[in-house]
Amino acid sequence: MRKVAIPIGLCMAVAMLEGFDIQAMGVAAPRLAPEFGLGVGEMKWIFAVSNIGMVLGAALGGWLADRAGRKPVFMTSVAMFGVFTLCVIFTSGFETLFAARLFAGLGFGAALPNLIAITAELSTRARRASTATLIFCGFPIGGGSVALLTQVLPAGFDWRILFIVGGILPALLVPALYWLLPETLAPAVSRAPKDRALTQIALFGDGRAVPTLLLWLAFLPVWVMPPAQAALAFTGVVVVHLILNVAVGGTNGWFQDGHSGKPWVDTSPTAKQEFIQAQDQWYPTWTAPGAGQMEVSKVEMWQQCDGDEGL
Repeated sequence: MRKVAIPIGLCMAVAMLEGFDIQAMGVAAPRLAPEFGLGVGEMKWIFAVSNIGMVLGAALGGWLADRAGRKPVFMTSVAMFGVFTLCVIFTSGFETLFAARLFAGLGFGAALPNLIAITAELSTRARRASTATLIFCGFPIGGGSVALLTQVLPAGFDWRILFIVGGILPALLVPALYWLLPETLAPAVSRAPKDRALTQIALFGDGRAVPTLLLWLAFLPVWVMPPAQAALAFTGVVVVHLILNVAVGGTNGWFQDGHSGKPWVDTSPTAKQEFIQAQDQWYPTWTAPGAGQMEVSKVEMWQQCDGDEGL
């Protein structure tokens, strides 16, 4: 239990620091913007660019973790958002501040999927949901601590203090992650080719074409918004979607059968396709009277094959 508690505690600390660093810009903005001579339009881009970086980083972080392992990618991501958060204190205008927030956002995003996946993989099956909830609580706790810090600091404090704290603490965590965080996903040696037809079936099969198109239509206003507002609206939703997918993926392909109560694992490269094709067998056991209260509307799954996980 202790061996698991320490790594999860470190992950919780990283989540809190992410929340702190993301919120720090909002608290510092009223003092930072006049000092740099930035207008409302420029500040919108400063806020938006970190979200853009988070989306790109989340996609890149998962891809790199599949090839290099979660631990090195996670440590690099934490170091990255710490370094570029600290770099904000050395900026002096829109261009340098924009670059610092973009690269900090890349670090935030790359750390996020690996953070959730690592905690899910370290937890037992019974505790995964509560562990994920705990980690998600770290983000608002960290964000709220920025406001608490401003109450402790003297009136008229230099806004750079927020970024000094938010930059140094992640850097101090990296050695602890190196020594105390276990690797939960070994680098991939080989991967089965992905079946793109499954994606098309998931989006448009079994009567889902209309709901899919309606969801796409819901994002149409994003494309007619001014660029900064569009970036904030679109990337915010995408980041949440990535987080939720990672949280679901943290189950590592284990499904609880509502009828027999036994977990399901299949190491076959065609396991996902076979699972979907066999839904006439398992779906009724999840929805039949007396089988539980769960109503299945969608299944997203990861596959565990001796450390080689494929989406």
